[in-house]
Amino acid sequence: MHYWEPATDHDLGKIHEAACRILAELGVRIHSGEVLDVLAGAGATIVNKNVARLPHDLVERSIASAPPTFNVYDRLGGVLEIGSDQHHHLIGGTMTEILDYPGWTRRPATLEDERNLARIVDALDCVDINLPAVEGRDAPPGMGEILSCAEMLKNTTKFCLACPVESRANEAFVQMAKALAGNDDLSQRPIIGLLATIVPGYEIDAEAAATLLLAASEGLPIVLMGGAIMGAQGPATMAGSLVMKTAEELAGLCIVQSARPGSPCLMDWGQIKLDMRTAEIEEAGPEYSIAIGVGAQLSRRYGIPSYSCPSADSKIGDLQAGFEFTESIQAALLAGIHVTVNAGTASRCSAACYELLILHNEMLRNMLRVRQGMEVSDETLAVELQLKVGIRGDYLSHPHTLKTLRSGNEFLHKDLFDASGMRSPYEDPCIRAQARWKQILRDHQPKVSGHECQAVDEVVARFRRG
Repeated sequence: MHYWEPATDHDLGKIHEAACRILAELGVRIHSGEVLDVLAGAGATIVNKNVARLPHDLVERSIASAPPTFNVYDRLGGVLEIGSDQHHHLIGGTMTEILDYPGWTRRPATLEDERNLARIVDALDCVDINLPAVEGRDAPPGMGEILSCAEMLKNTTKFCLACPVESRANEAFVQMAKALAGNDDLSQRPIIGLLATIVPGYEIDAEAAATLLLAASEGLPIVLMGGAIMGAQGPATMAGSLVMKTAEELAGLCIVQSARPGSPCLMDWGQIKLDMRTAEIEEAGPEYSIAIGVGAQLSRRYGIPSYSCPSADSKIGDLQAGFEFTESIQAALLAGIHVTVNAGTASRCSAACYELLILHNEMLRNMLRVRQGMEVSDETLAVELQLKVGIRGDYLSHPHTLKTLRSGNEFLHKDLFDASGMRSPYEDPCIRAQARWKQILRDHQPKVSGHECQAVDEVVARFRRG
């Protein structure tokens, strides 16, 4: 497959060498004695008690150690290949508000919303990985992240990723997955994955460090998410900010690969900027899309699967929201990013929206068709057909047309988007999306057994008791 590649090989080499130099000379502050010991054992130099300087050869060994592809599994036996030409998408995660249509009003998210959103994702065809979309504001203190993970697992059989801030919630999530799998070793058939956020400015806090070690010890896939706001936490230039993001994620990679060589990892790409006129951040825009493209190239250079977070700055589901989501997700698809996130999100991923989740699924279906491109073969060129039908001949009634339509390979028919005649009455796509998610909640039952729900609840009870 041919990809959109905005950087030259020379550019990529300079970014990589700059990141390696920073890791070797500046290093990364790490708030975990266990992680520092792991890195020291792999050849890092520890200075000022908690700063690890990572030599070039340690970085290169870690890159070589990470697998270029790996498989993850749903609970019905299905396989998702990560790192191939396949693309996978998730719902957005860890939001605390719901954007309701009509009116585009915001309200606090609840655990019932998490149940509903997990069930809706379970029924969608293009959002094929689940994620705790919201943290219910009605959860008991200290239990929000754990209960969101539990409600997700009880309402979907798809592969699940989670990104709790607290390492305790990550541990609970892993224990729930083990209870569902009936197996203490998830590494051979991982049904879950984790995400670690590295503090901007070359620092790994205790929670992220614990998550990195947890993923390594369990052999679970982990998303390495570094980066900073351009012009605030990092350089104002795209290249300089990308150097920081690359260095931070390579540091996370060194930790995971030093702890367990061969652990599956994904590197996150995309760049947020600060609008100096308003002191507001912008998550959507051409800078983010360009960083996605260069990041996808770096991932291919490293042989490590890629991840990105397309989003919209718009506060409601309007034209701006549709444009911004399309711009960034299309950039990710054409650049060859393997996994993307944020279906169903609005306002910089601060609010989940049921209607947008359905519409984003439709948008993804269309954009994946664009990415698929056109098949050119003797069959599709249809030269003999055209010679036979002749000038101004009838193709509508020819068997070739019916055969082509039934194959589903050429035409992608609109579902929620309007393609009716010009004089047909107009209906807001959000109205159709609302009807669709209500139908899903009414008719779709995830294939999760009562025994599986009980197993998850027992883990929750243990962590609730402390």
